[in-house]
Amino acid sequence: MISFYRQNLFNSHWGEQIHFGPGSQISVAMNFQGLTQAQAGQVWAPFFDWVKARPADYTLTGLEVAALPAQDYWNAAFFERYAPEVIVPDDLPGAPKDYYYWQSDAGEVAAFWSAYQSTWLSQQLLDPAHQPALADALVRASQFAQVALHCNKGLAGGAADAVGWTADTAMNPAVLDAFALVIAAASEQAVYPGIPGHEPDAAQGQQQAAAVTAAMAPVKALREQPASYFNETDYFQADWQTAFWGDHYARLLQVKNRYDPGGLFYVHHGVGTDA
Repeated sequence: MISFYRQNLFNSHWGEQIHFGPGSQISVAMNFQGLTQAQAGQVWAPFFDWVKARPADYTLTGLEVAALPAQDYWNAAFFERYAPEVIVPDDLPGAPKDYYYWQSDAGEVAAFWSAYQSTWLSQQLLDPAHQPALADALVRASQFAQVALHCNKGLAGGAADAVGWTADTAMNPAVLDAFALVIAAASEQAVYPGIPGHEPDAAQGQQQAAAVTAAMAPVKALREQPASYFNETDYFQADWQTAFWGDHYARLLQVKNRYDPGGLFYVHHGVGTDA
């Protein structure tokens, strides 16, 4: 999978997710742009053929390559007509007809998160010499919990203008060298703190958090410095100044101290909250 990704998907056409989970399972849910459906199918054909040629070792299920016009990607009427299973319409009384959320996001509705960790993976890990280490880390990680490569959240391999624009922001420069953001998380659904009979299971949450930490350990070990995405990260992130902003933090702190010396604007693990 890693070798195939480097050769065929590490470009501006492809994004979204590849999951590695317990039971030696890989699930792929990727988007593409700038290709026809036939071209996208041709890209994946060698990988699917490789898997099909080894029925004693692998099982391939749920295979589908589909293209749809980008202007319909948020068109509820389009999905209700052609793929109603993809969305969940808003069933509240009086809700507009075009209100919906993705069925794939249903697991995040009323979720109480016990763990959420992320780290960027350098494009250097895709080099043939480093692929075995990356594959080994993902295999070991998936024994504890599902880990997902969010390939659209690393800028390496993307369009030059997108990389350039991002380089002119305060984000950790690690995003420019990353081919993916790895995320592992765990939650309970339909639980509500403070409501009798619906509180989160603390013991289960601790077990889930331990599993996520164990899963992310071999992945995080692939880089020397922590590097994580501020909006999708561990609440307890260690060395968060470097992880979130890298070399930019010192300058950001100067700006914070100049324009908000009293700390009016405050967020957990935000610039200046360590003072």
